Amino acid sequence: MHDSGQAVYSSDILYVLTICLVKISVLYLLKRLTSKAKHQHYIFILNVIIACWTGATVLTIIFQCGLQHPWGGKKEDCVSMVRSLHQAFAPKADLKRI
Repeated sequence: MHDSGQAVYSSDILYVLTICLVKISVLYLLKRLTSKAKHQHYIFILNVIIACWTGATVLTIIFQCGLQHPWGGKKEDCVSMVRSLHQAFAPKADLKRI
């Protein structure tokens, strides 16, 4: 059971990194296809946004169950990513109920 936890843990990180690299490669293709400086500037901004998103997501995955045994922790010890994302992106929904 311990090995499967490590596999899931590493596959989550590798999945996010793979998605990042695919997005960046598509943006570099678009950058080579366009000649306008304005479009190339937008592509650069999107690259920065994607890199920040990837860094934040990888750090969230790494720290969701603590650093002692990140893949061997109990579910109760881990932070729920769905709940965390809901609280981060929908804080106004909680205020409407008050």
